[in-house]
Formats: sequence, structure tokens, C-alpha cells
Amino acid sequence: GGNILTLDAGAAGTISVTGAVSAINDLTIRDSGGATFGGAVTVSNDFIITDTTASTNIIFNGALTAGTFTQSNAVGYNLQFNAGGTITDAVNFANAGTITIGDTTGTDVMTFTGGLIVTTPTALTLAQTITTTNTTMTLGDSGTGITLAGNTILNTGSGALNINGALAGADNNDSLTLNSTKKDFIIKNPKSPWHKKKLFDAQHTSQKQVVDINILLNRVKIDKKNEIKRKIIFFSFSILGFSLIGTLLAFLK
Repeated sequence: GGNILTLDAGAAGTISVTGAVSAINDLTIRDSGGATFGGAVTVSNDFIITDTTASTNIIFNGALTAGTFTQSNAVGYNLQFNAGGTITDAVNFANAGTITIGDTTGTDVMTFTGGLIVTTPTALTLAQTITTTNTTMTLGDSGTGITLAGNTILNTGSGALNINGALAGADNNDSLTLNSTKKDFIIKNPKSPWHKKKLFDAQHTSQKQVVDINILLNRVKIDKKNEIKRKIIFFSFSILGFSLIGTLLAFLK
């Protein structure tokens, strides 16, 4: 369709769309105090968010299908994608609020064909399956932590998979599956002493890695304890060394 739809409820008004949206070329949220789409949203070209009030939510409870996803301002609103979908062009989320991709029900798949970057938002919550089509996926950084809301699968094909934010699990049984034809899976955790270490080294280029998030977090604690022990031992030996040197100098005098 060649239709253009613009939604504007003002900074204090909310937008609620209960049914499916289709036959739309461009859909723009020009201003709102939050928006909820209850059904599938299909946009042949561009889904645009021009402005939305900080700390409010834009929620997709149906699958979102769009050519591009454009955000004009780095405002602190939150985005929730609860039912999967497909965005064709690369997405670099610009909102300064939070991002949620996937919920705890169903078997949804959210595909970012051209690639995905989530480093500007303050927090990222993941569940279900998030995939790119042989393109890079970069999740989190020192200011964007990552929480698993349930079992999570990340697929990048032959694209790079970078997990740079601090990881946390919402449940004791959460698992993280990394699926890429890249040989090296690298997880950097800025809050752990091993954040620059390579965590996984696949033996085959098509190998899948499954991580129990609680085991991963336990490894962080163990590594931190070991790092503290190493510092104590180094400090103790340094003091002992200086004492021996002092004793030797006194003896020579």
C-alpha cells in the first residue's frame, strides 16, 4: 500500500490500536505519552517515532513488520516487542529508555535482517529468539545491561555476535543459546575481571553454544574472588620482599 499514517496524541495523550494495521507505506508516531499496538503491524516502508514522552512505553503486542525503524530523538521512552516480527534494514536503537525484545510466552522470533545494535538504551531485556541474517548483532555496553526474561536464542548466521553488557538472569532456569557460524563467541562483561577474555571457542564453525546464565554469573563471582586473592598474595609478597631487603641492608651496615 502507498498510504501514510501519522499518529499524534500530544505529549500527555496515549495511543491505543486494538486491531491489525496493514496496507501502510509509512507509519509515524509524531508525539505521544505512550502507544500500544494490540495486533500485527505491517508497514511496507518505514516505522517512524518522531517524539514520545520520556518514561512512557511503546508496546507491540502483535508482530511488527517494517522495512526500516527510525527514531528521530534520543528521548527516554521504552520499547517493547512482545510478539516478534521482521525489520529489514539495520537497526540501531536510539531511545534512551529501555528495550524489551520477546516475552515469556509462545515461540516468537524477532528478525533484524540488516543487523542489530543496542547500546544507547539504559537496559535490554531478552527472551525467545532474536536473529539477524548474516549480519552483526551487538548487545549492550558498560551503560546498557542485559537481562534474560526467559530462555533466549541469539542467531547471527555468519555475522558477528557481540555481547558487551553485564548479564543477568531473571529466573534460575534461564539459558542463553548462541548460534553463529563465526568460530569465536565473545562475551565482554564490564563488571567482571575477565571481561576481555574469550569465553567460547567453537570447535566447528556451525557449533551451537548453550550457556546457563546462573553458571555464567557464578563464574563472575569466582573470578572476582580469585582476582582478590591474587592481589592479596601479591601485596603480601611485596611487603615480605621489602622487609627482607631492609633486613639485608641493616645486616650489611
